[in-house]
Amino acid sequence: MMAEDVSRPSLALPRQSQTLLLFAITLFISAGSMFMVQPMIGKMLLPFVGGTPAGWIVAMAFFQIMLLGGYALAWWLSRYSPRTHGMAFLGALLLGSLFLPVGLPQSAEGPINAWLVFRLLSASIGVPFIAISATSSTIQRLFSSTLHTEAQDPYFLYAASNLGSFTGLLIYPTVIESYLTLQQQSQLWLCAYAALILLSSACLFLPERRAYVMPTGKAPPIAWRQKLHWAALAFFPSSLMLGVTSHIITDLISAPMVWVLPLGIYLLTFVVAFSRKPVVSLELVQKVQPTAVALSVALSLIINGFMPISFIAMGIHLATFAIVSLVCHMRLSKERPLDDERQLPEFYMMIALGGALGGVLNAFIAPLVFDRMAEYPLVLLASCLMNPRIKSPFSFRYGMLFVLGGLIMVLGAVFAEKAVDLPALRNGLLVIVFALVTFHPRATIIAGAFVYITSQFFFTPVDVKLMTRNFYGAIRVYDRDAYTPGHIYRMRVFRHGTTTHSTQIIDEPKLETIPTSYFSMLGPLGDVFKTFRPGKVAVMGLGAGTLACYQNPQSQFTFLELDPAVVEMAKNQFTFLSKCQGAAPARILVGDGRLELAKLTGEKFDMIILDAFSSDMVPVHLISQEAIKLYLDHLADGGILAFNLSSRYVRLENTLAAGALAAGLQYRYWVDDRISSPFLLPSSWLIMARPGTDLAHLSSPMWEDKAPPPGTRPWTDSYSNVASVIKF
Repeated sequence: MMAEDVSRPSLALPRQSQTLLLFAITLFISAGSMFMVQPMIGKMLLPFVGGTPAGWIVAMAFFQIMLLGGYALAWWLSRYSPRTHGMAFLGALLLGSLFLPVGLPQSAEGPINAWLVFRLLSASIGVPFIAISATSSTIQRLFSSTLHTEAQDPYFLYAASNLGSFTGLLIYPTVIESYLTLQQQSQLWLCAYAALILLSSACLFLPERRAYVMPTGKAPPIAWRQKLHWAALAFFPSSLMLGVTSHIITDLISAPMVWVLPLGIYLLTFVVAFSRKPVVSLELVQKVQPTAVALSVALSLIINGFMPISFIAMGIHLATFAIVSLVCHMRLSKERPLDDERQLPEFYMMIALGGALGGVLNAFIAPLVFDRMAEYPLVLLASCLMNPRIKSPFSFRYGMLFVLGGLIMVLGAVFAEKAVDLPALRNGLLVIVFALVTFHPRATIIAGAFVYITSQFFFTPVDVKLMTRNFYGAIRVYDRDAYTPGHIYRMRVFRHGTTTHSTQIIDEPKLETIPTSYFSMLGPLGDVFKTFRPGKVAVMGLGAGTLACYQNPQSQFTFLELDPAVVEMAKNQFTFLSKCQGAAPARILVGDGRLELAKLTGEKFDMIILDAFSSDMVPVHLISQEAIKLYLDHLADGGILAFNLSSRYVRLENTLAAGALAAGLQYRYWVDDRISSPFLLPSSWLIMARPGTDLAHLSSPMWEDKAPPPGTRPWTDSYSNVASVIKF
């Protein structure tokens, strides 16, 4: 233990304020830097992983594991005096500086998967992130050895640390991403890291300290039951943070603006939980947790891969996540050790251990175990076991909420698809039954888990032909009826999450090879093919292979597809590729479209079509200035670049128009929101061509060439601003 030198009084009030300000600024800079680098790395990672949302999930798991490494380093150093601890910490920071500035390669040998991404991040940012992760425990311990009157309880600094983290996350999508390129961001982070080294040195050498007496005995032992309980309380918010992120970005867009919402809430709950006077009571959040969990699980069952997530639903899921995180983090704050300052690093290490385990579950284990995004609702249900009120008599209003959730499911089943969805209808009725027969919270949570597990894993609708999941996400193929006046057709649908990528009429042979969904012959793409009649075509994004039916006996098509599972699905579940033939069978290359196209040295195409999507948005690295230059290098004279920009959540026409102007190209775009058939979907297409190509021959008057708004910047590999293109 530290012994206070009674011959020296505590610091005077001005010196106390200066000392507190120094430590608070150091923690603020450290935490802000830690959580600014995360979306920055995620953005650097997007081209490498083909824009798939799983890249961010693996990156988050990586950072949680490195955070555990930093806390373990601080815990190991806590056996030495505060000064020795601080000196070793400075050495770790200096070692980490050898790996800066931060940068990632754009490609690597071997298949792209979670383990490859983890190894790549470890080699590039692992050492500096471990060092910076040790800051919180180390700086708090150094503060506890000063003469400040609050030195014996430094936990309030943890709130300042998380406030810095929240600030770093907040300014990244709103300021840094909007104005700085990735190279400039990397240099900014290098400056922040250097400032942290200087501030940490000041915390070590400037403040007056109490005399330190090396403890003669061991620190009071912490029971393993208590340590495991700390880890469990940290596990649930960590897993749910990644779960709700996957749930959202799989259907919306994978970009820093969306990534930081769950992570920001996660950090903000730490700020509230460890502040001296929390703005909300633990008793209140424990009361509302079962209500919030029931509503979010009901929403998950309703959506169930068939209905698109809305911004309102996203808000409900984020609010539930915040409530569960507050329950767990406020209980952690309440149970923090105060007997011996040497217990502080171990406390934080167990928090980091629980967080790392949550990341491992979501990033590495769940994709291997589940064929859908099931980990989020299951962990959500299990989190209620961390609530002490789970043992108390169940309130009638909570039971009624389960009834309401079941009724919503029943209504959603009836009205979502123009015909009763019997599995969802059964699920809703089961929820109502379980809510009516049991009014005890523990029994109800168990019943809810039973309903979810049985409905999702043991009762697969006969119309579902394929469900699979890999690093690139979960895909589903199913059949449904399509209604037209006087006739009912059978249609096969390919969806990624709730985003429809392709459809095919399967019960009428003469209609089987007609392009559907976004690719109608009467729409923008059909007009381009009719006008220019391209012979050699490259298509980024295979989908179900619908575009193969634009082939003619003289044409040659090359498809470039990132996900091997999509290739197998297109060959085995749809017939576009087998029944639509050109001069030769379509060539299919597996890999990131931009990287694979670059390998086709010297090969020219009459048309290059961009039909690749990550979530509901075109990956940024496929529409950057550098990408457009690559396409032009492979485009024959008089050739056309065609971009499918169809999305429920973003408008990219102005951004691409600015890109065309910057590249010296002419362009036209057509936002086709006509829905004349159940086989077609609203689509948005933009085409580019060199100045010598005559776009006036396009037959439809729907093509526009409006100039983008003043100030619209074309995107590059190092600059993009997703916030500017979101439509609510």
